[in-house]
Amino acid sequence: FQIKSWVLPIVFVLFMQYSVVNVVLSNKSVNTINTDILLKEITYIDSSFGNNLSSKKIAFFIDFNDFNCPLCYDDFMAISNWLSVEKYSKNNVLYIFKENSSNSDSLGAERINIWAEVNEVNYPINLASNDFFEKNKIDKSTILLLDEKDNLFLQLNLPFGETNFEKATEFLLENDNK
Repeated sequence: FQIKSWVLPIVFVLFMQYSVVNVVLSNKSVNTINTDILLKEITYIDSSFGNNLSSKKIAFFIDFNDFNCPLCYDDFMAISNWLSVEKYSKNNVLYIFKENSSNSDSLGAERINIWAEVNEVNYPINLASNDFFEKNKIDKSTILLLDEKDNLFLQLNLPFGETNFEKATEFLLENDNK
């Protein structure tokens, strides 16, 4: 039995279309996160996050499994790279990766550190348990933008697209508080 040469590209295209449609549709039912509770829990993970109370903050809650979606990964890297170029304050940026069965041991932490080094991510990176993500109703990779008073300005769930990227970067640049 031989597969025709044209079958694999068609299967790949159909799979990619399914993946994109599935991600876009699932993005519409994401919970809004209670930032008051979440900020208290974040201080247990990284006590330096947001020490400057008069600055805007950005927190990434990342599940490596979402990087299987090309749109999700591209959006995540776009804002992450933008933060590096803008030299946004390390105390106002936080990455929290979800531990799961594939990265819950030291190998998972090593994998994340290698990923951060390869992608030149120079901000604090932490691991949090699956329980942390479930308790805070983070069911997919999410980026939170907080104003100077730690109020939620914008919650971006991957993929978030060009319009939300522009909204996020405009917010972070407003009044030039880095």
